[in-house]
Amino acid sequence: MDATPLPHLVVFCDPSDAPPGLSWFGRLADWAQRALLRPGFRHCFVLVPMWAPAFQGWVQVDPLFIGMNINLSAPNTLECIEAQADAGQLHFAWAHPVRKLRVLGFAPLTCVSVVKAVLGCKCRALTPYGLYRHLKREEIIMGGFFGSGKKEAPAPDNSAMEEQLRVQREDRERLERENLARRRNARGNTGAAQLRFSG
Repeated sequence: MDATPLPHLVVFCDPSDAPPGLSWFGRLADWAQRALLRPGFRHCFVLVPMWAPAFQGWVQVDPLFIGMNINLSAPNTLECIEAQADAGQLHFAWAHPVRKLRVLGFAPLTCVSVVKAVLGCKCRALTPYGLYRHLKREEIIMGGFFGSGKKEAPAPDNSAMEEQLRVQREDRERLERENLARRRNARGNTGAAQLRFSG
């Protein structure tokens, strides 16, 4: 059975300055974005939580005019975003992704359509501010998304991952002890062949 995906964090802000050498179409789109969209809500991207033995943090999906940026962000990214939101530099909303087969509709490839696709969100929002209002309404309906009016994401259940890491650590320590004993008993170069690298 598939695990329920953790809540995603959708961030709303103004885009950075357009890069030099942008095509005329890119400059026109950048101008339209700044002239027609609500200040503070001219761009959006989504942070997907990732909790794995190899990496714990966020996967940032950031659709731009010049391409799709997909980066790994540190676990303390949430604290940085909350601090910027408190300073009025951006806004954010929590969203529960929907994972079921359905048609999301057809729309131009924009930051809003990409974020909606990542969330599996089927709504009529076409602008970042429209998506922000939709997600905030969903938060109210669901009691803050997390029940009982909580405003923070629930802590992930990492017990299975922690148990796997503990077993791997014990196996690694056992192999190191065995190899150390073999090194002590080895005589000449033939002893190197006795070392073990797996269980």
